[in-house]
Amino acid sequence: MSRFRWKSAALSATCLMAWAISASAEVPAPSLSSPTNGATDQSTSLTLSWSSAVGSTSGQYEIQVSTTSNFNNDGSTSGLSDISGTSIALSSFTVAANPNTTSVPYYYWRGTSEDGNSTWSNAWSFTTLPAIPSLALPTNGAVNQPTSLTLSWNATTGAAMYNVMVSTSSSFATTFLSQTGLTTLSKSLSSLVNSATYYWEVAATDANGNTLGWSAPNSFTTIMAAPGSVTLSSPTNGATGQAVSLTLSWNSASNAASYTVQVSSGSDFTSTVSSQANLTGTSEAVSGLANSATYIWKVGATNAGGTTWSSVWSFTTAAAVIAAPGAPVLSSPTNGAMNQAITGLTLSWASNTSGGPVTSYAVQVGTSTTFSTTVLSMSGLTVTSEALPTLASNATYYWNVTATGPGGTSSASSLWSFTTAVAPGVPVLSSPTNGAMNQAVAGLTLSWTSGTGGPVTSYAVQVSTGSGFSSTVYSGSGLTATSQVLPTLVGGTTYYWDVSAMGPGGTTSATSARSFTTAPIPDMPTLSSPSNGATGVPIALSLSWTTSNNATSYAIQVSTISSFATTVWSASGLTGTTWDTAGTLVNLTVYYWRAGAKGLGGVSGWATPYSFTTVNGSSVLPVAAAMKLTKTEFAVKGASLVYSLSAAGEVGITFSDLLGRTALTMNRTQAAGHYTLALKEFALAEGRYIVQFKAAGIVKRQVVCIER
Repeated sequence: MSRFRWKSAALSATCLMAWAISASAEVPAPSLSSPTNGATDQSTSLTLSWSSAVGSTSGQYEIQVSTTSNFNNDGSTSGLSDISGTSIALSSFTVAANPNTTSVPYYYWRGTSEDGNSTWSNAWSFTTLPAIPSLALPTNGAVNQPTSLTLSWNATTGAAMYNVMVSTSSSFATTFLSQTGLTTLSKSLSSLVNSATYYWEVAATDANGNTLGWSAPNSFTTIMAAPGSVTLSSPTNGATGQAVSLTLSWNSASNAASYTVQVSSGSDFTSTVSSQANLTGTSEAVSGLANSATYIWKVGATNAGGTTWSSVWSFTTAAAVIAAPGAPVLSSPTNGAMNQAITGLTLSWASNTSGGPVTSYAVQVGTSTTFSTTVLSMSGLTVTSEALPTLASNATYYWNVTATGPGGTSSASSLWSFTTAVAPGVPVLSSPTNGAMNQAVAGLTLSWTSGTGGPVTSYAVQVSTGSGFSSTVYSGSGLTATSQVLPTLVGGTTYYWDVSAMGPGGTTSATSARSFTTAPIPDMPTLSSPSNGATGVPIALSLSWTTSNNATSYAIQVSTISSFATTVWSASGLTGTTWDTAGTLVNLTVYYWRAGAKGLGGVSGWATPYSFTTVNGSSVLPVAAAMKLTKTEFAVKGASLVYSLSAAGEVGITFSDLLGRTALTMNRTQAAGHYTLALKEFALAEGRYIVQFKAAGIVKRQVVCIER
């Protein structure tokens, strides 16, 4: 409800008259009456009341209730207006708790008239009693509760202590427990009676013990008592000569809902031979027991309250009439099997299920059907297989097996035979021929053929520098082919080699050793022209060196650095002893060059480098002519490579065969100009090649034909 003030004034034709003052008599605040100021232990359902304000014409009031004395507008204050009459229930107001108050709910309230110019009354205060707690566990109506449990409830604002009552009567005429002054939210109970219903309630009190009253009672029912004990009946305790299939029986137990039977062959029941649960009768059949065995057994009676076990009884089963084992059944190798291995051969068999139990086997193997002599005679075997010792090649053997058990020893199994494989023949060496000379040190392949004899599964090869093979440079076994590539050998060295063969019939002796001698290491070439330290050398010249013994090709390098860390020109696979620089060098420059030889016996290493200094002359082209070159070009014209360089730089020329394998590579640094290289100058065999030209960022390829 809003209050307004108002005033009026008279108007004449010429002026505004003075405002009239509105008349409003001040109405005093209502007088608070109940609860009295500072009242304590008030009910939360109390009614606020006051006296009518003197002079009030509307008879309507505004009341505020707060948990703060200054009636803050922060949710801690609740106000209601247009109240007709002089009372209102506290429950009509909703206020937030004051975080600065004590645990006891503390309230302030005041009122004012809604007509006239009324002021607020003085604020009065009061405190309420703690609310009635709500019960938590056990839930209301819970069943099968243990006879020792804990009651718990929820905290209530303002409570200093709690009182608890427990009874078997819903009216609490008598009590099982009545305790006051608890400061916790739980109470443990014990020694409750089985199958009984209990009722419980809780009241919250302030520090003075005042309370609003008891909670509504909850109830719970305890679990029923476990069954009575079981008395065993049959077989009697300690009975002997019992069948391996029998029936166990017992007397019924009071309050039992079902029974569990356990039978064990041990001293306890950590493992069982029979365990049957949820039985409703008082007997149970047990089968599959062993003869001459002692068993223990017990019975448990079960209901919702638990399980009660009987005492433990024992009985012993009768001894069995045991039959002798049946003759074993042979399985491998099959009867009459041929080409059997002389090493690692295993005999195997199976037990005969038609006879008695088996504890061990005996095996005999001989070269005659009467076993007058044996190569193997073993007994006490507990498995159904036996590995044989090394046998003779191409021989027939006979074997049988007997079984032994508690019932005796079986007759011998069927007599079976097998024949071992013929030993492999000694391999026949083929290449290289005995005493062969000038053999390559790299990629040399030894080859042989199998000899006349039994089957071959693999070969072993050994290569040595001594005929006695006291040490080897190569030793390979398990080879399934009849050839073997050797690792890189040493040039000018005589080697010896032999081969042996392995198969199911055994291992042959090694072949007679053969020898071969690798080609000598090529001599290092001697550089001849230009001479070492030569000066004034033209930029177009031929490098030459002497022929090296045992060489098949040469390699050459030219560099401006004595260490040859980089090269301006290099070539390999050269078959001649000269190489034309074709004017690719630079004037007034010191060059270093060296050559090396390669042959079947390996490589010679580089010759001691020579140096020379080129003449102080003009470039390949006059400067004016070179400046006219605007781009780098390459072409194959007739039997020559023709190219031009617009600027000095690296030039790479590579020849590859039609399968992409590199045959020759030439790298050089050249000045700007025109160049022509004759194909015949390159150390290449006749044939078709792909030549690649790379310079100044361009790459060109073309097929060329070399003719000699």
